[in-house]
Amino acid sequence: GQVFLDQFVHHPLLYFPVFYATREAVMSEKPDLVKAMTTYKDNMKEDLAALWKVWVPSTFVNFAFMPMWARIPWVAGTSLLWTCILSAMRGGDVSHKSDIEAPFPTGTTFTLVKEGLDE
Repeated sequence: GQVFLDQFVHHPLLYFPVFYATREAVMSEKPDLVKAMTTYKDNMKEDLAALWKVWVPSTFVNFAFMPMWARIPWVAGTSLLWTCILSAMRGGDVSHKSDIEAPFPTGTTFTLVKEGLDE
């Protein structure tokens, strides 16, 4: 029940709308909440598919195989991985926008990270 609520209620109705609103507020000179929600609507299918590809299997592994002491570190590691994926997908590097809009990290993603580290 909790996994269902998290994946199919919390993420689509709270997590991603707040993410897109915050992103708009931080990255736009004139934040527009309607624009942010329109962007979310356009990206919703890809975003949720990517989220579920990471979190559903991770949650299964966590509850099926992880000993109690390892569950929090497992979720923290998954969270770090998810944050990197979401940043690569929707981080907003405008000069490379077409290269990074993908539902998963690509070779381009890793090239962009390397370029950022080299600067």
